[in-house]
Amino acid sequence: MPADKTTDSKKREGDSHIFLKIVDTAAKVAAAAAVVGAALIANTYQSKMTAVTILSQREQAESELRATMFSNLISPIAGPRSDGSEIPAVREKLLVELLALNFNEHFEFKPLLEFVDKRLAAEGAEEERRSLRSIARRVIDRQIASLLKEGSEHDRTKVYRLLFTDPPRTEEEKNYLESLPPNSRGKYFGEFFSRNSPDGNWTLDLTATDPDMEESRVRVHINLKSNFSAGRVGYDDIPMDFTLTQFDFPLTDNTLLADGNRFAVVLDDMDAVTRTVRLRLIWFPKNYFTPRERPINYGEFRKRLGIKMNNTSSRAKESRPSLTLEKDTRANY
Repeated sequence: MPADKTTDSKKREGDSHIFLKIVDTAAKVAAAAAVVGAALIANTYQSKMTAVTILSQREQAESELRATMFSNLISPIAGPRSDGSEIPAVREKLLVELLALNFNEHFEFKPLLEFVDKRLAAEGAEEERRSLRSIARRVIDRQIASLLKEGSEHDRTKVYRLLFTDPPRTEEEKNYLESLPPNSRGKYFGEFFSRNSPDGNWTLDLTATDPDMEESRVRVHINLKSNFSAGRVGYDDIPMDFTLTQFDFPLTDNTLLADGNRFAVVLDDMDAVTRTVRLRLIWFPKNYFTPRERPINYGEFRKRLGIKMNNTSSRAKESRPSLTLEKDTRANY
């Protein structure tokens, strides 16, 4: 019996020793893991903060560069000249083209572009006028291309091409127009296209009249009808009437509605030979804010910090339009 007790005692001591070793080893491993985990967390946080700092510094440097560039481009146009003379029209055109290409999202250039175009017309500089209008078309195409990438899967930018032409003057012209596919026939001047907003809340009826092929302008008439379901507050029909030129850009010349819908109409092309006018109607993603209304883009910051946005409509949570219609610079109500 004493021998058995001694054996049991030694066995218990051995088990206790093994257990203590295991506990000691586990404690050391846990401590090491905690140190490594803390280091990884700190490193990840530091990496994100470094990325944000670098991004902030880069954007600050870019902003300073753009501010300097803008000042250098606008000073010769708006500032006084040492000899009191007016800046040459051709040089002014070049500076305005550079301004429009680099700052078109944040500033409305239509008045300046129209002013330069009139100066060039007075001097008979038709080649320079064509160059100015070519730059305007380039800006429009660039802005539409950027808008096509905006919106969620079920709320994308919609662009409709609308063709207007004179009624046929001969039987041959009539037969030719009737032979075209329905989507290619277009409408006669004064006839209306009807297009709904992507969410169906609005019906937009649009027509064009009085095309001025020489000056590249046309009168546009719009009637907006609300399609809100019963029980919701509706709106009266909203008529609009304005002159559309090649210097109307979608990001600055657009109409914002109370429910967050927004649309723009731009001049696509005019053909003096065939007497045709092509317009583009653009429905923006709902609750879209233009860069001029939200000059700071935090998208890259969110990406760096791992903050996910559910959809683009979240951009409008901070500020909702309260007016039935925000009048754009072209419309006369």
